[in-house]
This record gives sequence, C-alpha cells and structure tokens, in this order.
Amino acid sequence: MNKPRQEFEQHFERHFEQHRSLLYGVAYRMLGSVADTEDILQETYLRWHQSKDIKNTKAFLITVVTRLCIDQLKSARHQREEYIGSWLPEPLVKKLGHQKGSDELLHLSETLSFAFMVLLEKLNPTERAVYILKQAFEFEYAEISEVVNKTESHCRQLDHRARKHIANNRVRYETDKQTHQRLYANFMKAIGSGETEELVKILASESILYSDGGGKVKAALRPIFGADKIARFFIGIGKKFSGRISAQPAILNGALGIITFDQGEIQGAISFAIKQGKVQNIFYISNPDKLKHIPSILDAAPKSASDSAT
Repeated sequence: MNKPRQEFEQHFERHFEQHRSLLYGVAYRMLGSVADTEDILQETYLRWHQSKDIKNTKAFLITVVTRLCIDQLKSARHQREEYIGSWLPEPLVKKLGHQKGSDELLHLSETLSFAFMVLLEKLNPTERAVYILKQAFEFEYAEISEVVNKTESHCRQLDHRARKHIANNRVRYETDKQTHQRLYANFMKAIGSGETEELVKILASESILYSDGGGKVKAALRPIFGADKIARFFIGIGKKFSGRISAQPAILNGALGIITFDQGEIQGAISFAIKQGKVQNIFYISNPDKLKHIPSILDAAPKSASDSAT
C-alpha cells in the first residue's frame, strides 16, 4: 500500500475509533450478542468508508448501526421465538481488577445487566432502538427521529410506551460489590459442600433461575422458581461434575459473576441479581455458542474448585 493510501486508511480508522464506544454500546444493547455486534460494526465501517460527502460522521454511523440492528432483530424474531429454553444475552466478560477500558468503551450501567437486557427483549425492534438511544445515551427526540426514520412525535410515543413497559416489570437490584463477593463465596462454598440448606440461605424465597443452554447442552427449559428448587438444581450439578467443576469470579455485564469450568474448559457463566442482601435472580448461560468469545479474555482456568473459592 502506498503512503498516501495508507494515510487515507488511517484517517478513516481514527475517525471511526472515536465513535466505536457509542456504536458498540448501542449495537450490543440492541442485539445481546458480542459476535453480531462486531459484525454490525464491521458492516457500518464498510458503508461509511464507501460513502461520500458525509457532513456529520457521528450521525451517519449511529444511523447505520441502529438501522442494521433493527433489520437484524426483525429477521431474527422467528429464531428468538423458536429458541429452545430461556434466551439470555451473550455475557460481556472482564477479569477482576481490569475494570477500566471496557467499562468506558461500553458505558457500563444497569442498562447492560442481564435482568435489564431480558426486559428489552419484550420491546419491538424500533421501540428498543428509541428507548436505548434516549434512555441509555440521552439522544434528543429530533436526533432519534432521523435515526429511525420516524416523526419526532412518533418517537416520543414509542419511548413512552417502552418506558411504561420497562417500569411495570423493572426491579431495582443492589450493586454493592462486597455483597456480591460475599454471596459469590457462599454460593461456591455451598455447592462444593453439597449442602442444599446452605445454598437456600443466600437465595430469596421467591428467587428465579433463568438457564440458557440453547438446546446445545442440557439445561432447564423453563425458569425455575423458588429457593429450594434452585438450590437442588445447582447442588445436583455440583454432584454430577464432582471433582471436575471449578470457577473464578469475573465481571459479567458490569457486575460480579462466575465463570465455571469443566476440567479446564469453559462450561458456563453465572450472574446474580441481588435484592435486600439475597440472590433474587440467577442468570446461567451454558450455551457453548454464547461462551466461545470468553477464553481470550480470561486467564487460565482455576485448577480446582477450592482454588476458585478463595
């Protein structure tokens, strides 16, 4: 590549990188998939690179990303409806102690939590886009109108409808790190000991487990309700994989969670939603398709369950 052409390409890349944080944050919240988000950003870059006379780069890029995401959600609606078991987003994973960088990149907030992402699934694609742009990124309705190609008044209606639905189903969870760490340690200790009663103690009586195996691995096809049933589910896993399962804590979608390993291979990702000092909801992802992006992020797996509980 000659020097002028190289400089031209670098110029494009620099300008695109200035907006990558915003673009990634919008696309992931729309799609709930790391791989699909990367694909959308790549397609957006190509379209921008091939376009001419762009007066407002940010507006152009966010419009392309959002419309591509809306189209993808519409085409994937049937797949989501036919999905085997509970659908959960691919986890955004970070190692403990490395909370800068990706947090800034993704504008981490509760709008990335598993509980919140599940609520977003109830919105239609355009409602979801309007809600995300307005509530997560504070776009003005006039800007959103241009992005989704709807009138400003229509965008207000879509946002109002989305906010009403979210508010009716939303639970405010605790984000205190010490509480998360204590419950994580007690969770692993209870599974390691096989004591159902000890696990029940850290679960809210009305807790719910959402398990996503995607039909690829054995998982609960429907949510499991109640502390006792959930405890027996996890104790059963612990006994089935006795001596094989290990785990390490990690940041999952902005909160402390657990990555589990079966003889060194990533087996699952577990995230807690905590309320009043107890685990209210558990989101357990074991679909291997949703875990394959994780190995490059984490260090080597813990050698044993006892190693991982410290």
